[in-house]
Amino acid sequence: MGEPISSGRPQSDPEVARYLEYYAAISPQGPALLVTPHDQTAQLDPFTGKPILVTAHELQGIRVFDISDPRTPLQLSAWRGDAADTPIDRIHTAALVKIGDRRIGFAATETFSQTIPKMYVVDFTDYAHPKHLATWSPPCARPRHIIRSGGEPDQLTTPPHQ
Repeated sequence: MGEPISSGRPQSDPEVARYLEYYAAISPQGPALLVTPHDQTAQLDPFTGKPILVTAHELQGIRVFDISDPRTPLQLSAWRGDAADTPIDRIHTAALVKIGDRRIGFAATETFSQTIPKMYVVDFTDYAHPKHLATWSPPCARPRHIIRSGGEPDQLTTPPHQ
């Protein structure tokens, strides 16, 4: 059961446009980076114990693959921000855990811009129908300027210092 990796839905133009300048500045590949996985977590499925790969797939959301046969991974599930209150931000890290009788995914964003950090909480109990449960941000989060070692201003989101 599952879908071949190549069957994922393509990135939509509005999502690419949101980060076009950012990606153009960091790579000549520019927005092509948005359609590749960012970070991946190889783990055992919290229900079945089978090996899975959970991908933080930038603006494409969270994707889960069966890697029982690593030569032919199969996509089990994909959550692309469905039912979230706002368009999803760049997902950096994701993993699944068992909580009670549910398989819950947690995904954190990467915030190297004027974006408030977020954590998406998604119920993957039914891989065919993942459900957004919540989006959480630290209560005091706000963007603030930092200076990188090269002297260029950047934005990094951190809680304010009291």
